[in-house]
Amino acid sequence: MDHELTKQIGQWLTTPESERDLKEGALLVLRLSNNRIMYQNFERNLKRSAKMIAYQLQKYYNFRVRDLSKHEVAEMQKQVDEIVIKDNLKAIPAKEEKPADEDTASSQVEEIRKGKRPDHDSLPEEIQALYKVNLSILQKMRNLHTKLELLSTEHSTCPDSERYPFLVEIIKLDKQYHENWNTYDHYVAGTPVAPAAPTETEEETPKEEVREEAKEDKPKEEKPKKAPAKKTTKTTKKTAKK
Repeated sequence: MDHELTKQIGQWLTTPESERDLKEGALLVLRLSNNRIMYQNFERNLKRSAKMIAYQLQKYYNFRVRDLSKHEVAEMQKQVDEIVIKDNLKAIPAKEEKPADEDTASSQVEEIRKGKRPDHDSLPEEIQALYKVNLSILQKMRNLHTKLELLSTEHSTCPDSERYPFLVEIIKLDKQYHENWNTYDHYVAGTPVAPAAPTETEEETPKEEVREEAKEDKPKEEKPKKAPAKKTTKTTKKTAKK
């Protein structure tokens, strides 16, 4: 690995954005990727391409600083290959036209086949949500795997750095995917849901308490206003009778 090139990338990235030589940055990306089409796109409008140039250089720099060996990347690739088989990432959902009266029944059977529990609708919302989240995660993993397969490394001087981000993301998503299934499958109906890690919704609790206090204070302020209004109406009626 060319350590001088790694230093050049690091110096470019540590330069303040307003002082960066975008032309130099684009040339560095070209040296790393050998992608002339991308380089030409950058050249057409360097200012507009500034963020993408920085993104590409940061991607390569992170990999080079880690100094990952080809063996380590190969091990990650093996792990992803196992994930592809285990999670059936190459499967393409079949689109078959079915009679209208069979749609509902067949969709229910299909959902159960995909792992949906028969008692899904009676489960707590937090547990139900895991099923939908996992459908989204599965789609993301399939998209990443497709991109990984389409990625051409024949003309790249650093093919491992191109594959590395996809491998890392697929492995991370797979871990979350199976953790969600484990929670969903083993939840016992009627039992309390295990507390999750702190989320933004928990941070909003103090705001709700303040709102409740504000609501409680409003009627107290309104009572004294109504009282004098009643007294004045009574006095006016008495004077009218006299």
